Amino acid sequence: PKLSENLLPGVTRDLIINLARQSDKQVFEEDISSDRLISADEIWCSSSTNYVVPITKVDDVIIQNGKVGDTTKEFYNLVTKFIQEL
Repeated sequence: PKLSENLLPGVTRDLIINLARQSDKQVFEEDISSDRLISADEIWCSSSTNYVVPITKVDDVIIQNGKVGDTTKEFYNLVTKFIQEL
């Protein structure tokens, strides 16, 4: 989502956006409705301590059978590799 009063800017978020663009992934920063969120193929969030955290359930809705998606794993690996190479 785009930055707002409920979403703070962060180093990890910026890193993920930059890594995505370097990997030729499209990056969209926009508000997302709850209906669109729960119908997503994958959901994850970022933090400075855990980098990329998969989200497999929103309220009582299980996302993609509760499995961590390939894109989530890919970004976790990209961020981890980047940090290890520092």
